[in-house]
Order: sequence, then structure tokens, then C-alpha cells
Amino acid sequence: MGASDELKNERAQNRIRERAWRLGARAYLPELTLTASENDSVSLLSSDSFQKSYSLRLEQPIFDGGKLFQSRRISRMQIAAQDKAIGRMEREIADSAISAYRNMLLAHSVLSIQEKSLESLCEQRNILAMEVELGAALPTDLAEADIKIASSRMDILSLKIDLARTEQEFAELLGLEELPALAESIDIHRQSVLPDKRLVTGLAQENNPDLESMKFSIIKKQEELTMAKRLWIPTIKLSGSFSLSGRRYPLTRHNWSVGLTIDFSSPFVSDTVQGSYGGEYPHSRTAGVSNSLSLLPNPAAAMDVVSTEASLALEKTLYERALERTGRDAARAVDRYALMEEKRQLAVEALDLSRQKLALTELRFSMGQLTRVDIMDAQLRCTEQEVAAFKAAAALLEAERALEKSLDLRSGDLARFNTAHPDAACQDADRQRRRK
Repeated sequence: MGASDELKNERAQNRIRERAWRLGARAYLPELTLTASENDSVSLLSSDSFQKSYSLRLEQPIFDGGKLFQSRRISRMQIAAQDKAIGRMEREIADSAISAYRNMLLAHSVLSIQEKSLESLCEQRNILAMEVELGAALPTDLAEADIKIASSRMDILSLKIDLARTEQEFAELLGLEELPALAESIDIHRQSVLPDKRLVTGLAQENNPDLESMKFSIIKKQEELTMAKRLWIPTIKLSGSFSLSGRRYPLTRHNWSVGLTIDFSSPFVSDTVQGSYGGEYPHSRTAGVSNSLSLLPNPAAAMDVVSTEASLALEKTLYERALERTGRDAARAVDRYALMEEKRQLAVEALDLSRQKLALTELRFSMGQLTRVDIMDAQLRCTEQEVAAFKAAAALLEAERALEKSLDLRSGDLARFNTAHPDAACQDADRQRRRK
């Protein structure tokens, strides 16, 4: 995961969004404005004018109906949702690495099986060559054995080519130049205990990543609807100013003022009321009230509430459908997991039977009923069954990981929710009886 540039960028971008959100708290603080001006005027027809002025203005929002808080809350929720998305991205990258690692383990196991099979075939071929020299076997049997060995070598060469490509892709995924030695192997006898389907369905509906995203969309729409309905609530600001002015330094004139602004905006009426009171040293006092009214400034904006309500209703409908679909998909994933376990058990049984058949073939050969080529055929079928058993075990691991992903679990966490399957003991007993 550390080698993913895309993941690093997403982490950095979300940290930037988080810092920006924190800095956005500045909107709660007063706005301070400093102004300095110096205006000199020289005239041939009238007296010269020299005016210097320095002013300080302070503006503080004291009420906005919670619109700023609501906006910041939505932004914070988006950051939290992005954090979860990054977590899912991390798990997806980890899943890719786990899948590549298991594919590599499978390729190594299959290659090892094929190489051992080739060694056994070569031993049988050498014995067959001596039997041909002694007249105990036909030259056609030796030619057929050579064909089987050549075919096995071609299969091994193809496996090595595929394995080299798989190892290179895995190394690039991990950001390594060279892979370490593999310390694990696929266990074809690893039994999986099926989790309870109702438990899995409930967990999937509670923890599924896609449903989490849809929940956030619903909450976001609800917040947007609340904000749209609060447009009629006025915004109140308190302001104050102080200034110094004069013709020369030190400046001797100063004045001050305090004011209150009430801004009411809606699609049909927009009204701004301003009131101020102030004075100028030493005896002057000023006061003023102004009102600015605008009718029908943006009547089309009245449809924003209706549109948001419709979008919210759609999000809820989609969520309900997705909730049901997620439950069904989780139940199907459990069924597929059970089928993969059944397939693994059948593949292991078939491997045991092929080994028994190989032993019987060797016995019949010793009795003169079969040729050594028949032994080689039995060995190849046994190899095919062993490869099939390893592939079935690898497919079971993939089905297990798919089920874990639907529950938003990490690899290997499914075992914590496993419960005994009611028919598992009976099925195992039946298989044992059939083997005997």
C-alpha cells in the first residue's frame, strides 16, 4: 500500500481538505479591516487640501440561523466519508496484493507438482527403455512415453513463463525489485466452517461499503434540504468602526460608529435593514437607518426545496433497494462459499481415489495385466487431480475473500463470525463411510 502513488495523493488531498476545514472556523471570528489613505490636492484657484485618514472597521456575524454551522457540518461529513473511501482503497490494494500472492502460491504449487510428476515419468521411461532392450516391452511404448514426457516439459515451461510474469507484477505492486522466498503454501485440506446465512445478511446490510456511501448521500441530502428551508431566516451582523483624520500629524480628529445589519433573503423578497449610531470628537453625534427591499429577486430558487426533497426521496428509495440486494448478494456469497468448499472436498476425494487407482495400476502391472505406459497414464491423471485440488483450494480462498469484502472485513476476519453448519457433520460422516 505504501507504494501506491494514487493512495498517497488521496491521503494528502484529504489532509489538505481537513486543514482547510479547520481554517474555515475563521468565519465565526470578526472581520477586521484596516484602511489608510492620504489625499493631497493643490489648486491654483482655491485653497490647497491635505487630508490624512486611518480607520479600523470590525464586523462580526452574530446570527445566521445555523447556515454556517450546517455548511461546515456537511464539509466535515464529506471529509469523514473520504477517509472511509481511502480506507476501502487501502483494502482494495491489499486485496490485490493478497490475490496476486495467492496466485503466486498456486503457481508455485502447480509447478512443484508438475516437476515431481516429470521426475517420476522420467524414472518410468528409463525403466521402460531397459525393458525394451531386454525385449520385455515394445518400442512403440517407449515412443509414447517420450511423447508424454515432452508434453509434460512443455506444460512446465508454460508454467514457468506465467510464474515469472506473476512474480514481476507482484513485485511491482509491492514496489520491490526482487521478491523474498515464499514461506507459505496452499493447504488443500484446510476446512472452512460456513457462517450463518442470517448473520452474514445482517452484517452485510450493516457494514457493506456501498451502503455506507449511500447512507452518507442520504444524510447529505437531508442537510442540504435543511439549509434550503432555512433561507428565510435572516442574517444579523454587528459592526463597529473608528477612524483618525486630519491635515497634518499628529492627527487630531477622530470619529466612531456602531451598526447593526439584518439581511433577509428569499426567492420572493430580499430585504436589508441597516442601523448605525456614532459620533465625532468632541460634540457631534450621528444616527441613521436604511432599508433596501427587492421583490421577486430569484423566484426560480423556490424550486430548490422541491428538487432537494425529490432527490432525497430518490436516494432513500435507491438505498432500500440496495439494502435488499445486498442481503440477497450476501446470501448468494455464502451459498457460493459452501459450493467452493464442497468442490474442494470433492477434489481432495478425487485425488485420494486417483492415488488408489495408481496403486492398483502398479499392482496389476506387477501381475502382468498392464504395461508401464498404463502406469504413466495413471501418474498423469493423479497429477491432474492434485492440480485440480490445489486450484479448488485457491478458489475457496477467493470465495472467502469475496464474502469478507461484502462484509467490509479484513482478510481472515470471517472466522470470527463462523458458526457450525448444521449439515457439515453429516456430510463429513457420509464421505468417511464412502471412502471406507
